[in-house]
Amino acid sequence: MAGDLHESALAHLKEGRFPEAQAVYHEILSHDPNDPDANHFFGVLAFRAGELDRAEQAISKAVAGRPTWSKALSNLGSVLVARDRHAEALVVLEKAVAGDPNNLDAWYNLGLCRQSVGRTPAAVEAYGEVLRRDPDHGDALTNLAVLHLDLGAAESAVKASRRAVRANPTSLDAQVNLGLALYQTGETAESVRVCKAILALGVQRADVYNNLGNALTAEGETAQAVEAYRQAVVLDPDSGRAMRHMAMIKKFQARDDPDLRAMEFLIAKGRAEGDQVMQVRFGLAKAYEDLGDYQRAFDHLEAANRLKRATFDWHLKDEAVRFQALIDGYESATVARGCPDASPIFIIGMPRSGTTLVEQILASHSRVTAGGEMLHFPSLADEKGLSPKDLGVAYGTAAKPSGADLFTDKLPANFMQVGRIVRALPNAKLVHCRRDPMDVCLSCYRRLFTGFQGFAYDLRELGGYYRLYDDMMAQWARLIPGRILTIQYEDLVDDLPAQARRLVKGCGLDWESACLDFHRTERTVRTASADQVRQPIYRDALGRWQKYGDRLAPLRDALGPLASS
Repeated sequence: MAGDLHESALAHLKEGRFPEAQAVYHEILSHDPNDPDANHFFGVLAFRAGELDRAEQAISKAVAGRPTWSKALSNLGSVLVARDRHAEALVVLEKAVAGDPNNLDAWYNLGLCRQSVGRTPAAVEAYGEVLRRDPDHGDALTNLAVLHLDLGAAESAVKASRRAVRANPTSLDAQVNLGLALYQTGETAESVRVCKAILALGVQRADVYNNLGNALTAEGETAQAVEAYRQAVVLDPDSGRAMRHMAMIKKFQARDDPDLRAMEFLIAKGRAEGDQVMQVRFGLAKAYEDLGDYQRAFDHLEAANRLKRATFDWHLKDEAVRFQALIDGYESATVARGCPDASPIFIIGMPRSGTTLVEQILASHSRVTAGGEMLHFPSLADEKGLSPKDLGVAYGTAAKPSGADLFTDKLPANFMQVGRIVRALPNAKLVHCRRDPMDVCLSCYRRLFTGFQGFAYDLRELGGYYRLYDDMMAQWARLIPGRILTIQYEDLVDDLPAQARRLVKGCGLDWESACLDFHRTERTVRTASADQVRQPIYRDALGRWQKYGDRLAPLRDALGPLASS
């Protein structure tokens, strides 16, 4: 009789008659409460119906009867994830893949669980196991693209997203990920096309409009970008991110500006989440600065930074230890032959110190290709077992744009890597951008950075970090004299022709007049300076800190003597 009932239940399942199948399994269990198959399928059907208590109870009984049953363990893990019991789910899902390493669903569920708890590299590994067995698993590819974006591996995200779109052309998430990943790799024209293609389908999603706005901003299409951000806010009135992005690229000229009122309303109603409030306060600070109300601007700036600083753990003393270890590592290392490649030009310094402007000037030269902010060098430098020569070769392979003669790498934080750079790439050029300490620190404080910059959201920590940076650059100058060309931002702004010639000559290049017309150079700029480098010269930032007066006293105190240098 039990066999007949099982066959009846399976027939209902194959035909999609789930309530009927669940009723049959219920009957089987009334005769044998411990039947593993009946408990498993009854639990799966209960899970499908959203009955999590019954699902967990039934599938747990199935697992109790067959402790190594991979399929049941995998489904139990899914139930536990749905109940936000991720630690238990991880244990169960690890047992599922151990019981049957070829259980594709178990690997996928394990990937989802690891992704949910932030175990990103482990989640990548799990999805890799899925794709090894099914290279066209669209959901695994889509999730893998998100993980690559989280890791800053935008090129890998583009590849995964393209595969996901091919595997499942109707997946909106795959297409959205592709648009975002293309933006991150600097392929912003294609990112615009992808986002517009999604919207042409009649899709109305705030995140798509926000991504479109970002790509249009990078393309220099400011007016279109503002409209895209506005549409994102229409679809999601609590979208603080879109409001901030819009505020950063438009010029506010009146207190009754509708976009300003929308941001104020979001704060006043008190309904938005902490992250959205933080985003909007950064936007409001920019708006009131445009209007010349620096006290109100700083009120919002201070509140925004306080909210951001509360979201992570970071200690200045740990940075001091890391900086000194890099100096000591250079001094104690055995001198070894590096890679002779002379094509990289590293542009280093504090964030917001003029690195984008310097890169734009150099990229206007016929021999130079702009690389933007690349993560390759610090990532490769931390790998064990690479000789200086191997590091230089690996960096060139990963970073050098196709067909480039010379190329720039303007990751500011590479100032920490100077010792490793000169050992690995002794013929590379190093350009150090300096800026007034008060101005550069304020500029950092005014920005919500895309990547992690733990030092930037507290004035005292900012001042302390600047002192560490300044000391490190002084030590590099002592240890490696004559290898670093320093460009002072204020000098560059005051006398562009002379300083641009000095910059070009210092990079071993012949002078080209196009370097003075850097704002005409057509290329994508994805940093916070995107709009500024499309102007002939940007003078408004000089001495901006003075407009905030005593509100910056904590920064001035932390900088000490450097504040007046």
